Amino acid sequence: MDMSNNKVWLTILRGAIEKSIDKLLSDEVMSSSRKLFENMKSTIKSSDDAIFGYVFGHVSGVMDMTFASLGRQPTDEDINEIATAISNRMQEIKSRIYETKT
Repeated sequence: MDMSNNKVWLTILRGAIEKSIDKLLSDEVMSSSRKLFENMKSTIKSSDDAIFGYVFGHVSGVMDMTFASLGRQPTDEDINEIATAISNRMQEIKSRIYETKT
């Protein structure tokens, strides 16, 4: 992949990650996730950690499906882009999780 195509791909990848995170942080999804994991208290240590794992797992799954549909494996650069996008929104993700407690 040449450098210009790679930059376009990374822009698309970042947009997909952002869109996925936005959807997961919506009031509706946060509320239903909170209810689901609160009902599982006897089998999990922390519903907050479970919700974070759900968000991270969902984003990872979306990316896995994207790569599979393209018939390619993620490169180190792709993985770094995913990690950076999640890291940049980490505080927002944590805040939204804690907000749904009330």
